[in-house]
Amino acid sequence: GPGDKHYVYPDGQRTFSFTGAAGSEQAPCNVTTKDSQTLAVPGFVTFKLNTDCDTLRKFHETVGKKYAAYKDGKPGNAGWNEFLNDYLAVPLTKAMNQAALNTNWEELYSQEAKQTAFEKSVVAALPASVKKALGGDYLTILEVSISKPTPSQGLLDQLAQKEQNRLANLAQEEKNKTQNTKYLGFKQCLAAGISEQTCLTLNLAESGKVTIWPIPAGQGVVVNPP
Repeated sequence: GPGDKHYVYPDGQRTFSFTGAAGSEQAPCNVTTKDSQTLAVPGFVTFKLNTDCDTLRKFHETVGKKYAAYKDGKPGNAGWNEFLNDYLAVPLTKAMNQAALNTNWEELYSQEAKQTAFEKSVVAALPASVKKALGGDYLTILEVSISKPTPSQGLLDQLAQKEQNRLANLAQEEKNKTQNTKYLGFKQCLAAGISEQTCLTLNLAESGKVTIWPIPAGQGVVVNPP
């Protein structure tokens, strides 16, 4: 009516980005996994402000005015951003940390199935968490998209060392198999009726411990002593 003040709020679909990229609302969320390691998780949340008249009026009176979250309330939409940080970013971080406790850091980093389960858990928990924080159905969460987590450099180095150790163990296993095969060859040599001395010489030659030179029958041999 006459003399009423007007407040303008964002309408339609909005995006809260926590990718850390230029123009995003904040840096990736830090979460702590089951094995007490910290990962940075980027992504974004798509949402909208509920514009039912009574709901919007109540939102303005209980939340919007406190933050001056309406257009021109604070320079550069600072009031709107402060509102999102308190009532969307905080519940989001809480939901993500709860989901991260279901897995360890290496699984969450390297296994797609674990990443999918993590995202689904956040999607399921976030709407109720936001509603509880706001005290009403003022925001509708439309989509939550979470990208691959980023470990610290120390964790990445640890993972690389683990892979190196795994490959070294595989190489040692193959070497052991080769040595066992040679040992079986020595036993088969004896079973074939060949003398133990000859079998031992052949076995040492295979292992590189002695060198054998073939000498044609009837040829002389000259050995130069040291």
